[in-house]
Amino acid sequence: MPTESKTPNATVSEYERLQWQAMTEKQYMQQIADAAQKLGWRVYHTFLAVYSAQGFPDLVCVRGGRMLCLEVKRQKGKLTERQVDWLRELAKVPGVEALVVRPSDFDDLIDLLLGKDEATDGTH
Repeated sequence: MPTESKTPNATVSEYERLQWQAMTEKQYMQQIADAAQKLGWRVYHTFLAVYSAQGFPDLVCVRGGRMLCLEVKRQKGKLTERQVDWLRELAKVPGVEALVVRPSDFDDLIDLLLGKDEATDGTH
């Protein structure tokens, strides 16, 4: 006799939302870095940020004359004032795309890494 699943029935979007909420910032950052590297981007992350400027984005990705400065957040993570300031200033630099990325943004981020999206200004 088959055993009953203890997991409630959920839609795909509800399942994704639960996954996003459970994902740590570190896990998501590694997922982004791995994807970017596989797509030919050079990826930089400050290993020990305690000695770096506060608020500087978590990841810097460079390829073909483009630079992405990514502030990685958990699904409900909040930006600090210094993070907002860095993203705004970096977004003013020609060729730099400064963004906040959350787990629910992953598909759009992959499109961006593939060159399918236009730059945004880091305010979303």
